[in-house]
Amino acid sequence: METLENAGAEVIAIPCNTMHYFYRELQNSTRIPIINMISETTSYIHKAFPEIKKIGLLATTGTLMTRLYHDSIDGIEIITPDEELQERVMNSIYGEEGIKAGYIEGSARENILEVIEVLIKEGAEAIILGCTELTLLSIKEEVPVPLIDPSQILAEVVVKKARLQI
Repeated sequence: METLENAGAEVIAIPCNTMHYFYRELQNSTRIPIINMISETTSYIHKAFPEIKKIGLLATTGTLMTRLYHDSIDGIEIITPDEELQERVMNSIYGEEGIKAGYIEGSARENILEVIEVLIKEGAEAIILGCTELTLLSIKEEVPVPLIDPSQILAEVVVKKARLQI
């Protein structure tokens, strides 16, 4: 954080959902405001979709275990994949033919679409893409419910704040 302060940063954005587990610690270590992607996503959901009662969450196991979204989103039931489906999500992100390995077509894409289909059948009225890599799949047109992209929300907040600085 000291490097960012010395470089003159006026705001910090962390484009990783899981890293927000350390948000308070990071914010306490710097005078520079850090945009909280989880809080911004929660605000967006409540404003854009006030009628939603159930929302699906696709994320790494680490993000799910931290319960970042569960603890942030009030009044909406969060549906997550069962253990078997979560393994498919993790493989789609980290596997040999996963998104982090550069594959945005094929099995990674198909697995994510199948997991989303299950979450929708379980009542999800929207899906949070709670892992930055999931955005790379460009599946919006194939999913019949809104996809909520925390990375996009964070980017929009950063742009708004930057415009206010000009």
